[in-house]
Parts: sequence; C-alpha cells; structure tokens
Amino acid sequence: MEGILLQTKRKFSWKVFLIVLAVLLVAGLAKAPTIISNEYAQQPELWTNIIISVTLSTFIIYGLPGGIGCLLATRVGMGLPFIEGWVDKKPLRGKLGRVALIAMVAACVLAAIGIGVRLVTAPMILAELEAQNIPLSALGESVQLPWWGWLLGSLSAGLAEEIGFRLGLLTLLIWVVGWLWHDETGRIKPIGFWVANLLVAVSFGAFHLLNLSAMGLPLMTSLAIRAIFGNGLMALVFGWLFWKYGLENAMLTHFFLDVLLYVILPLVV
Repeated sequence: MEGILLQTKRKFSWKVFLIVLAVLLVAGLAKAPTIISNEYAQQPELWTNIIISVTLSTFIIYGLPGGIGCLLATRVGMGLPFIEGWVDKKPLRGKLGRVALIAMVAACVLAAIGIGVRLVTAPMILAELEAQNIPLSALGESVQLPWWGWLLGSLSAGLAEEIGFRLGLLTLLIWVVGWLWHDETGRIKPIGFWVANLLVAVSFGAFHLLNLSAMGLPLMTSLAIRAIFGNGLMALVFGWLFWKYGLENAMLTHFFLDVLLYVILPLVV
C-alpha cells in the first residue's frame, strides 16, 4: 500500500492538539488500574489518588512532546492523517481498514522477532542471574497482572509512548535533521529520516531500562541488551510506520504488538 503523504507547511490545528491531549488522558486512565492491581489491590483508600496521580503524570510527561510534535509535524509533512482528516472534514475514505491490516501484520512480524530476541538473550540472562544469586522469579514477581491489566497497559503504552517518542521526539529530530537532508518540498530525505529514526530507537530502548529498576533488578548487561536491542528494533518499525502511514498506524501496531506479547502469548503458553 502506498504511503499517506501530508502536505508540508500546514496550519497548526488546536483541535488536533486537544485530541492528542485527550488521548493522553485515556492513556493515563488505562495505566492506573494496572498499577493498582499490581501494587495497591488491598488498599482501596489509595485508589482515587493513584488514578489522579498516574493520569496527571502521563498527561504532563507526554503532553509537551505531543504539543511540539503537533506543531513541527505541520512543517515536515508528518502527523495524524486520519484525525486531521476528520477535523478538517476531509476523511481518508477506504484507507483505515488497510492501515489497520498493515498494523496487524507488522505486529505479528514484530512479535516473532521479539520472541526470537527473548530466546537468544535468555541464556545470558540466566547466567547473570545465577552469578549474582538472583532467583529467576525476580524477572516477573513484581508484574503479576491479570490479562485485562496487561490489555489496559498495552493500550496505555501504545498511545502515550507513540505520542512521546514518535510524534514528539522523532518529529523534532526530523525537523532538525531535515535542515541538512530535504527535498524541494521541504520533506526530509530517506537518509535523514533513518538517522533520526535510529537515534529515537536507541533512546526508546534505553527508556525501557527503567523497567529493570521498577522490578528491583540491578542493571545487568544481558537485560540491558534485551531492552535496548529488542525495543530498539520495534521502535525502528514504529518510526517507519509513522513516517509512511501516520501516527495512528504506529499506535495501532504498538498496541497490537503488546497485546500479542503480553496478553495472548502468556494465555497460550
């Protein structure tokens, strides 16, 4: 399927930006139940404060990158084509189904790659755990969630992380790198895009190192390799999908992938 091209030098849309902020609120609300289920299930008196805290923190952390991305995306020919089309009353008819299909296929391929990365790095991780006298159960004992918790977490990650890393950080780097490599329309050239996309992919992988500290694990080489390499590969694809088909496609792919890895695969295995 051909890519979806947006014009460069479009007008900034406050409506689109407000929709992005609304999506972040949804992401925050979706994340809160997973934290409650994992850590505070027996403390209902804290639930309201946790929901407010998690929702506001998600909104604040990703809102600024989202705003910058909404502004700069109008300069580099990227953005949210389906939402923008709906706001401008010029919907992209007949393309949503095909884009959703692309997202599903991409998620299946990435899930297979993700499983492969896990299998390849498993011996190294087991060896390091044994050397440091850390039980294997430490890899999962702090994230015991029901399937619906993982489902909501997948939705939250697919929305918030794509707004922060793809719409925000990647768009910013594309705008910067585009000063060096761009065509006559102001659109970044492929070499410039892949330089920016690679930088964001590395930062996205490094960001997931925070999961180690959340699980109470030391920063081990094997786990760092899995986090950076595995998530970095996924980020490269998310960035390419954002570039070709818009942020909605990257969001769908990210969501479908997490559902496959964290909801469906554990149920099957």
